Amino acid sequence: MIQQKLYTFLVERKGWIPIGFLILAGFILLFLPRITAILLAAFFTAYAISPVVEFMDRRLHLPRAVATVLLMLAALLFVALLIFIIVPAIFSQLADAVGKLPSLAVAAITWLYETAYENGVDITQYQNLTEEALLERLGSFMPAFSSLPEFIGAVFRQTFSVLSFFVDLLIYAVVTFFVSTRLPAIFNSITGLFPPARKPEMMEWLDKFDRVLSGFIRGQIMVCFILGSFYTTGLTLAGLRDGASVGVLIGALCFVPYIGIITGVIIASLLALSAGGPLLMFKVFLVFVIIQSLDAVAITPNIMGKKVGISPVLVIIALFAGAELAGFLGVLVAVPTFAILKLIGGYLVDKYKSSAIYNAPVDTPKVD
Repeated sequence: MIQQKLYTFLVERKGWIPIGFLILAGFILLFLPRITAILLAAFFTAYAISPVVEFMDRRLHLPRAVATVLLMLAALLFVALLIFIIVPAIFSQLADAVGKLPSLAVAAITWLYETAYENGVDITQYQNLTEEALLERLGSFMPAFSSLPEFIGAVFRQTFSVLSFFVDLLIYAVVTFFVSTRLPAIFNSITGLFPPARKPEMMEWLDKFDRVLSGFIRGQIMVCFILGSFYTTGLTLAGLRDGASVGVLIGALCFVPYIGIITGVIIASLLALSAGGPLLMFKVFLVFVIIQSLDAVAITPNIMGKKVGISPVLVIIALFAGAELAGFLGVLVAVPTFAILKLIGGYLVDKYKSSAIYNAPVDTPKVD
């Protein structure tokens, strides 16, 4: 009887397809984390651009293949703009700003001595406030700033060599194109394998996965776009040189919680201090306070809502884990993968708490 059921499921209903797929996926996940990251990144990318592809197909009458190629070219153009134009320009200004720090320190010390003298306060007794002492301490930090380009280069060399990076990028682009052009067919093939008796339950699970993925991927992209636009406008109005470039960089980095805002504050503050002094730095800080307040109160809660349900701390842990396992692509897929695993884990915990094992009655203690 059992053999007959197995034969019916594996052969007649083609059950060997999902089983083989799960075995292959498990093998790749355990032994080939880099390939897993590429495949997951391609799937998540195709899923994220699916609404736009469907819109272009339905309203503009563009085939899915053409729409996918156009979107991929637009994304490639943005990444190239970010890497080859915006980031080098910002780091060039940052290097100039770091070079001006000693002179700014001298000016600040001179102003402090003059202000104190005018108000009848003698601060020469404090050895730590002398110009030589402060410049000596500031100089101890200069090697760290001067070695910043070498550090960044080492990180990039460690993460991906030139050849492996372009191979991974090619595989990622091909798989993304394939999945995006055939996403409806893939979805229908998967749902067609669901047993009729369990199909409503499995469709409900697909809907849960859709809410989690759309809540994070599409929601985070929207948040990054809005924050990037706000920071671009705010920093430009504040008078920061190339504030638009800094705003675009912050918007791109905001995909990673905390990293975008911390990096943006450091870069913008140094540039503002070297270019316009304390007043411009105060304006820049004011821009960050206003936009971050808007983000905390209105932007992120209304766009992301509670669809994902992952705290920022867990997001950072997932990002570190993804980077450790698969480098840069691991960072891209870490949070969506963790969100799905969290959803499955919550379901298993609920099942366990409703089981007879968890709810077994406590043995009545014996009375002597």
